Amino acid sequence: MIEELFPTKSLYATLAVFFDFPDDPLHPRLIARVTGIDIKCVRRQLPRLVKSGVILSRKAGKERRYYLHCGFPLLGELSSIFGKTRDMRSYRGQTPFPDPLGFLEDMMDDGE
Repeated sequence: MIEELFPTKSLYATLAVFFDFPDDPLHPRLIARVTGIDIKCVRRQLPRLVKSGVILSRKAGKERRYYLHCGFPLLGELSSIFGKTRDMRSYRGQTPFPDPLGFLEDMMDDGE
C-alpha cells in the first residue's frame, strides 16, 4: 500500500530500514542483506536520501555509515507513517511473530 507512494521499491525499502532501526548507523551492504534489494539499487538510493536531508552519512574507517538525521523537519511525520506500516513489512529471513493470544483461541476451540 505505502510502497506505491514511492517511485521505486528500493527507495521505500531502504528508507524503511532506517525507521525500523532509527538509532543504528547502517552500512549499504547490511541494508541490502536485510531488505533483499540488490546492493547497487541501495547504493543508488542512499545519495538521494542524503541529498533530501532525511539521512546523514559519516565515514567510519574505510566504510561509510548512514543514519537518520534527527534535525530533519518531517522526521516525526515520516516516523509516524513508517511506524503505522511496520507490521506490513517483512525482511528476508525474518519469521513472523506468533500471535501471543493464539493459544487461548486454540484452547477455546478445543473445549467446544
